[in-house]
Amino acid sequence: MKKVFYLTLLFFLCFTIIVQAYPYDGINTATLGYKITEITEKTEDIQMFKWVPLNEKLMEYIYTTCSEYGIDSSIFLALVHRETGGKFSTTLISKTNDRGLCQINKRYQNYNVKLVGLNTKTFDVFNPYHSVLFSVKLLAYLRQKYFREYAGNDLTAMMLSAYNYGMVGAERQKSEYTGYAKAVIKLSQIYKED
Repeated sequence: MKKVFYLTLLFFLCFTIIVQAYPYDGINTATLGYKITEITEKTEDIQMFKWVPLNEKLMEYIYTTCSEYGIDSSIFLALVHRETGGKFSTTLISKTNDRGLCQINKRYQNYNVKLVGLNTKTFDVFNPYHSVLFSVKLLAYLRQKYFREYAGNDLTAMMLSAYNYGMVGAERQKSEYTGYAKAVIKLSQIYKED
């Protein structure tokens, strides 16, 4: 019985390693250590926002990756909006050494990249495709971690708080509805699809 369980688990893990991604302007995303596959069907009606200076290819990747991992794309776009101050810059470095499109903190980068199963040696925080994949996978990991304690909007708030404060920091807060979580949830309304 144990053998069947472990074989099933191994089978499941093997299929979670395949990631759909686009090459990033001359940087091969295969360096992440995953099989790269082209998405042949265009995502229906990519929601483009005139204030978001990201190309259609990256927006399609965001929607596809969010969908694959069960993350609300409006929450994710609001998170990037909040993290970059609405600039959506892939080269941004903050005063606290948060870097790239999703503002990944340099101090905790390797720990978190390993946590979500990516390759720390080839991960490029300034590659927006790497940054998006990492952040979506981290949000999915946080959802899995907290889904027994929280549900619905409370779960979303806790995921966002843990993304911002780290898991230990978020668990020390008085409420899962930190200022950061409230701001991202409010911002997400402008990214809701009609």
